[in-house]
Amino acid sequence: PPADGDGTASASPAPVPASAAETASAAERIFTASASLADVLLAALHVPLTLTGAGAVSAADRKRLTESGAIGAPEDLDDLIAAGLAAGLLTPIGRELVVTATGEQWLDGGTVARWAAIADGYRRSLPAGLRTPQGGIVDPAGWAGTYPLSPEWPARAAALRQTAQRWGILAAEGTVPPWSRGLIEGTGLDTDALRDALPAEIDRIYLQADLTAVAPGPLAPRLDLRLRRIARRESRAQASTYRFTAETIGAGLTDGESADSIRDFLRELSLTGIPQPLDYVIDTTASRHGSVTVRSDAASP
Repeated sequence: PPADGDGTASASPAPVPASAAETASAAERIFTASASLADVLLAALHVPLTLTGAGAVSAADRKRLTESGAIGAPEDLDDLIAAGLAAGLLTPIGRELVVTATGEQWLDGGTVARWAAIADGYRRSLPAGLRTPQGGIVDPAGWAGTYPLSPEWPARAAALRQTAQRWGILAAEGTVPPWSRGLIEGTGLDTDALRDALPAEIDRIYLQADLTAVAPGPLAPRLDLRLRRIARRESRAQASTYRFTAETIGAGLTDGESADSIRDFLRELSLTGIPQPLDYVIDTTASRHGSVTVRSDAASP
């Protein structure tokens, strides 16, 4: 579309509403992308991601994130990183990609709040030719022709559109789900529409005798984050499972938990109390935590 003097597009966006099926699919992608980016940020909090000379995340880190289940495939990382950078959740420092204070705060938010931050950052990071004077976004159907003199632009436009679709800002074929209509038109996000489309977050789990925990729905992120200080998540879906081991409990103790704080947290969270096998692992791990065994070397004089 033609541009005004400030570089923004002069044409008003003409969003095509997403169908019910497209809207449901977009909501599912938002849930998946938010959870994946949270996993990437958590990994980067422990060990910053390494950047190549070209500025991309290293192949070793892509493999590590894929094997841990944070991302489905190595190529999935690019859209997540692009969104995280645009929203100020990540920043490059030298040859490392580190989590910012904003990123740590983002982790504490629910899926709707997380998406709102991503969507706003995405809009603000768009080239001027894709933004309207009203603060909206031009019709995605015309993105590819916005900068006809730039040979790199078609690929860049395709990447921006792919990011928008991964994050549910756009639905299939560039149609617009209800929560993004205001973003496109420049009138603001409709977070209520997104909240209505997502399954309600829960604050209770089932603790089982086999040292697993089952969340029968999407666990509130602040609870998920703390639970994962003391358990390893085995599956990530709208219903997730977690496993406790001596190693995961020990990691929580190292991070500042105590046997009492772990029990208090689990009692508040569990619909089934604390099973005896789990209580035993907490006890034995806490009693051994921090102890050092010194043995003499028989080969020494």
